[in-house]
Amino acid sequence: MGKSTLLKLIEELLYGKRMIIRGVEKNRDWFKLLQSQNGKIDDLSRKEGMLNPMEPLATITDSSGKVIDDLNIYLQHRATFFNKVRFLNPAMRSVDILDFGKIMDDFYIFYGLLPENYTQNQKDIHIIGLDPSRYPTVGEFKQFVDQFVESGYKDRVTDVKMVEMENFQTVITSMCEQYGSIFNGRSTFLLMKKTSFF
Repeated sequence: MGKSTLLKLIEELLYGKRMIIRGVEKNRDWFKLLQSQNGKIDDLSRKEGMLNPMEPLATITDSSGKVIDDLNIYLQHRATFFNKVRFLNPAMRSVDILDFGKIMDDFYIFYGLLPENYTQNQKDIHIIGLDPSRYPTVGEFKQFVDQFVESGYKDRVTDVKMVEMENFQTVITSMCEQYGSIFNGRSTFLLMKKTSFF
């Protein structure tokens, strides 16, 4: 069974549980299926709207499919963001991604989207379904990282770590400037809390 077939089976299962299904795609493979279920396809080319890559999506629920798992959604969101970073810089080392992940955690804590010690305070995480204006942009993350580096980071790390940080900063700058129309902006269509994304 292929990926697409498996995803369609999962989608039909969730539709059977009365979940609202929103498709996010580019080649319209899902159009007929979602249209037959009164679903919606969101075009992320900015013709119809934008999806903020700093806004976590409701991708994980409990076994009933009704309770959103904010902690694991955030962890998956963080991994997805760094997959985008690695796509733009495939040479980035995994160990550095772990360091940059901690900076991202601090960023979300700073913005009030994660509580301190969030892994121990799982019940206090409410990061899904907020107004799009509550989520920061990649540009704001870039400013946070730049400030983090200037506030002493470069004085307490090895030259190798600093080179990797500079590479990371270059990728984030590229996401804001060259690829800003894709990566830098707030979501412009409403993401419903009870939505599964494929």
